[in-house]
Amino acid sequence: MRKSDRPQVTAAAIAPRLAFWSNWRVQIVRGRAWLRTLGVSALALAGCATPAMQYPGIEVVPQRLAAFPSDGVEWTYDFSGTRMVDREGSVTAQKNVDDSINYRLRRRGGHSFRADALDRVEQGRAFYGWVIDAMSEIMAERLGLSKQRHTTVGDWRFSGGLESWRGPLDADFVLVSMFIDGHNTPGRALAVSLAGGWRAAQRAIFCVVHLESGRIVWCNFDGAINRDLRMRAQAQEEVDWELEKTLLVRAAAPTARPPRAAGVTSIAPIGDSPPPPATGPSDTTTGLPP
Repeated sequence: MRKSDRPQVTAAAIAPRLAFWSNWRVQIVRGRAWLRTLGVSALALAGCATPAMQYPGIEVVPQRLAAFPSDGVEWTYDFSGTRMVDREGSVTAQKNVDDSINYRLRRRGGHSFRADALDRVEQGRAFYGWVIDAMSEIMAERLGLSKQRHTTVGDWRFSGGLESWRGPLDADFVLVSMFIDGHNTPGRALAVSLAGGWRAAQRAIFCVVHLESGRIVWCNFDGAINRDLRMRAQAQEEVDWELEKTLLVRAAAPTARPPRAAGVTSIAPIGDSPPPPATGPSDTTTGLPP
């Protein structure tokens, strides 16, 4: 991937993610041990497992699905409780997630675009900012950290209109994703094991937006990633787990391509991504070949 294909991981670029941690009183750094005990129980007792992660009546068609680059941060949590962003690791993880998405989409008839495609469609950057905020809100609600309650993810709808994207992108749906991949330093892990405390969170959310309606119609949220996204093979496993319900279980019939308006040119998607390194006969989560 060329340097120009992705925004650099700078202080300005990671500010929204740091703000997200702060907005939730750093509860976003709660780790897997918390999530599997107090967190899961609290969500179940309080009935906070909202919103429903699929909008009824609109079936995602893998062959008509296009992906934009992921937004994510790699970070470490040290003994003193300091959060340190790993800029190089963030770039590596983002590339691994994007390559994994593109690889799996290509096997299912979909395709992916570079970030600059957002500059070639109407309100592209406004949409991307909106959808990152929407995924943050969905993630917070699923974790029980929001006072708001929504019926389904379809309650999030972009007001600007996206139907004009169908021709240039040759798609009816777009896939967007975000992750926060935290790692505890050895000192932090030892301190928590001895005295308790917060662990670094590893979370990822993938959502699909229907271009005709502007609605989010499907999401999948992993509140406890048990993989290292800095490793290509593990990123592929996470992507395959996240996208199983959209691409691998349901296979709706392709819809007719919209007529191309005069003067509208297609935006070229990126080519196929190489397969992940072979780690065994199949992925133990999805049963997919590598």
